[in-house]
Amino acid sequence: MTVDEVKTIISRLREELVKPFAIWCFAGTNKEEMSRLTWGVPRSALTSSYIRISKEVGRKTGTRSIPLEDNLRRWIVNSVKKPTTPSSRGRSPTVFNQ
Repeated sequence: MTVDEVKTIISRLREELVKPFAIWCFAGTNKEEMSRLTWGVPRSALTSSYIRISKEVGRKTGTRSIPLEDNLRRWIVNSVKKPTTPSSRGRSPTVFNQ
């Protein structure tokens, strides 16, 4: 996928799907790992510069640390700054578990 294709897709996603999609595109996680990640993982990556996949999350791939690239850092930072919208308030994100 090109950067322009990713931008187009992200611009059409519901707000709660932007972070998981960005992580999937830029960090190389698989869909099973995405379904088991919690929001604390990308949030802690902002300070450690690594997305840490635990053995529970990476059942097939095992424990690993994925470097947090600048483009993914920007997507995470921008999504953290956004206020919660009425449509997503009170609901669990579709991909990230609470």
